[in-house]
Amino acid sequence: MESLKLVAQDVIKNFNPEIPLFANAKLDNLLYLDKTEFLVVYSTFLYEVISGVISQVGLDRIWKQLLLDLVTIRIVEPASKLRSIELLESYFGIKHRRQSYYQSAPQWLLLKDEIEHIVKAFP
Repeated sequence: MESLKLVAQDVIKNFNPEIPLFANAKLDNLLYLDKTEFLVVYSTFLYEVISGVISQVGLDRIWKQLLLDLVTIRIVEPASKLRSIELLESYFGIKHRRQSYYQSAPQWLLLKDEIEHIVKAFP
């Protein structure tokens, strides 16, 4: 809120300098967009929403975070599993190693019946 007040003060000063809105304003800590560099944005809200749906269904009980993350990203953008690992980082800032996939994937086949049971039990 404080930063919004400072931006508002700067706008008021630049467009109408004779009417100060806030008397004790320090304008030296404003963020000027023309002098900043955009680095990255992660869709954490989307990740949290999809993770919440996964939890409501009950799939969070399988305790395989890489698998759940792959499910999440493939809802957003269907791709191969290895490409999905890259997309996890670009969309959500989540890093998984490819080696982790190669180690975990064979075990996921054993989860098929459990996952089907969980999904069928969902109301």
